Amino acid sequence: MAEDRVYIVGGEDENGDQHLFATDDLGRAIAKHNELKGRLRKVQTNEGLADAMDAAANPH
Repeated sequence: MAEDRVYIVGGEDENGDQHLFATDDLGRAIAKHNELKGRLRKVQTNEGLADAMDAAANPH
């Protein structure tokens, strides 16, 4: 059975409210990460998304 992977990205807005986005689609997760970086503070990802973005940026 294939392993389900969930990519999570979130951040904090100017009011201190937390915003979270989760999907099993890597492309959508990366697009949302880029969108949130432009409008939220403290944007963070889960390890799965961080690893996928690192692999895309540094192919071996």
